[in-house]
Amino acid sequence: FTVTNTGNCELSVGYDVSGNAWDVLEPAQKGGEIPLLQPGEDFEICFDHVVPQDALEGDNDAFCVEAFPLFKSSAGGTVGDSACVTTTVTDGPCVADFSLEFIGYTVATEDDFNLKGSLGAPSFDPGETFGMLFSLTNNSDVPDSYDLSYDTELGWNVELPFDQTGKFTGKQQIEVLVTVPEDAECTDTEIEPVAGPQVPEGIETVTLAATSRNCDPQATEMASADAGVNGFCTMEIEFQTSDQIGAPGDTLMYSFNITNTGNCPGFFGGEIFSNWDYVEPVDVPVKLGPGESAKYNIGHVVPKNAVSGDEDNLEICVSCYEDDVIDPRAILKGEPDGDQDFESCDDVTSRVSTDCAQDQPVLQLGGFQTLNYDGRFWEVQVAMTNNGPGMAKNINAMMDSDIEWLIISDPDCAYGDLGDGATSFGLDSYTFDLLNYPGGSFNVWFDVSYTDTCGTQYTVRLDPEFMDPTADTETGSVPSRMVLHQNVPNPFNPLTKITFDLPEGGRAHLAIYNAAGQQIKTLVNGHLPAGAHSFEWRGKDSRGKDMPSGTYFYSLSAEGRDETRRMVLIR
Repeated sequence: FTVTNTGNCELSVGYDVSGNAWDVLEPAQKGGEIPLLQPGEDFEICFDHVVPQDALEGDNDAFCVEAFPLFKSSAGGTVGDSACVTTTVTDGPCVADFSLEFIGYTVATEDDFNLKGSLGAPSFDPGETFGMLFSLTNNSDVPDSYDLSYDTELGWNVELPFDQTGKFTGKQQIEVLVTVPEDAECTDTEIEPVAGPQVPEGIETVTLAATSRNCDPQATEMASADAGVNGFCTMEIEFQTSDQIGAPGDTLMYSFNITNTGNCPGFFGGEIFSNWDYVEPVDVPVKLGPGESAKYNIGHVVPKNAVSGDEDNLEICVSCYEDDVIDPRAILKGEPDGDQDFESCDDVTSRVSTDCAQDQPVLQLGGFQTLNYDGRFWEVQVAMTNNGPGMAKNINAMMDSDIEWLIISDPDCAYGDLGDGATSFGLDSYTFDLLNYPGGSFNVWFDVSYTDTCGTQYTVRLDPEFMDPTADTETGSVPSRMVLHQNVPNPFNPLTKITFDLPEGGRAHLAIYNAAGQQIKTLVNGHLPAGAHSFEWRGKDSRGKDMPSGTYFYSLSAEGRDETRRMVLIR
């Protein structure tokens, strides 16, 4: 109905409905209201006249709407008006008789979506959008409209073309657009060791529901369709150890990570390329899951007849293993695998020292951390720093003291090899018996022996000072929680120091990422004791290449937690 203000004053309008036997849904029930009308202004009022379910052909009902001003003008010139309508049943009772079925898939072309031939459950790439085509058929002669909704098993993104259809008879096609998540994983299945990774699929089920709006709101039909993920397995390798210098006969140890960056589990395999002998990795796994990494060590053997200046490149190339003949556990140990196209390679270079005198390392103490203190026995770990320029090997430190009350248990401690600028805690700890401890600080000494890369023996005496273990000092305390501190300095050039605290010993991973989120350098990936730890980053990636000025991020993963901070490199 249209209400028109034919007067010359603005009006608030009311209305009454009368004369009806069938239900009439008024605007107030439908959330509508009549605004204040200006002179000459129209407004449409909409009503629903509800035909009973049991109405027969020829049945009818009328209702009238009277519109009137809500106030009387002082001039007395306000009048209302009314209008009536009649609804007649011409096609008999409205019966919800409809069906919904899936009829096919549509795939994106340059300009549109085209019907795909197979009705089977196809697989699509992560991030791909495709269509599921459904047919909705109204089998009745009475037009009806339908509400549409959907449900999914895995939560993929689904877009409906509309929430409800218009009234129609016959058939109407409905295309539902579905997008595969970028991080969609395929379903893991058991894989035989020599069968290759058969690519399983993560199956998504999309269910479309259509519900009658006019004839029977309780009537719903559903149809479902399935779609899978094109599984892929991609292996990446990254050396965690930089190039090393050794003497003839040395075995230089390198660690590397292999990561499955795909969305399906699979084997990894590859080849090791080296002119020198190498010590093969052990415990090579059969399979890595999506995002899973494995760390391995390999020894590069410097020939005994090598001379000053000799060098050799140690390269490892890997791929996701899909051959069904060769056992993948043998591939990483140098077995041939035909014309394998490798997905990732990384390499390091081992060199024979060119000048032993210039490569003499200089060691100094790098602080200590408390592992345990029970009021009497104080267990500490002492850090050693190599100030270069060469590598320090075969490091051993013997602690001693001339203090009568001090008892030192197990005074001997070994250290791993330290490259130029490296700092590391000892492989063992020292325990002081403080039964007769008078308080305050006390000094001991270390007789440290080590060799350079040429095998030359060195000894040095270092004199550390230990503070009161009960004092509240940063050096002697074990932190109560994991903390990743802001790097110092920041901004920086050419290097910065990253410090973090671990309340418990365990596996820790500290890595550098560029602004695009790509990992460019791993600083720590292994077991660390409880306490404060500090590592330097010299603005280089894992291959030793200088990184450009910009924003970078460093992220620490330990104790099941992750912390990330931002830093700025200025060249």
